[in-house]
Amino acid sequence: MPTFYHGSPYALDIARSGIDIGFRRTSDPGDFGWGFYLTNSLSRAKAYGQILRVTIDESRYARIPNPYFLNRLQILYPVTPEEHLFYDLAFDPVSGDMLTVTGPQREMVCKKIREVFLQRGYVGIITDLHDQETVVFDPESIIKIEG
Repeated sequence: MPTFYHGSPYALDIARSGIDIGFRRTSDPGDFGWGFYLTNSLSRAKAYGQILRVTIDESRYARIPNPYFLNRLQILYPVTPEEHLFYDLAFDPVSGDMLTVTGPQREMVCKKIREVFLQRGYVGIITDLHDQETVVFDPESIIKIEG
């Protein structure tokens, strides 16, 4: 069971009260869907505030190594069913733009990603980006939170 970190100015509240997936984000709804973001990089988490150590059950997480589908200037194409699902939800089919990064419908798209992945039985997404960035869609997949 891997341990990740979450950095937040609200870390003590989260440790005390639990995770509120519906918490309104004022600046960024999350590139990989609406959820609770984790990293395995302690220094990256520290940049966001106080630290929580979070242990998850990763057995029902979708694995999407590179959700931006770019390797420098080379376009990567979705291969696995999870990658296709994410790509179809997160990217504009005409422009190729990632809808969770640009556009007024960012929040709606992020919530839709969470909803569809949960319907398909996934409780979150694990990436290889930014020191294995992970998003939790279902707090029940969290085994332990330590402040």
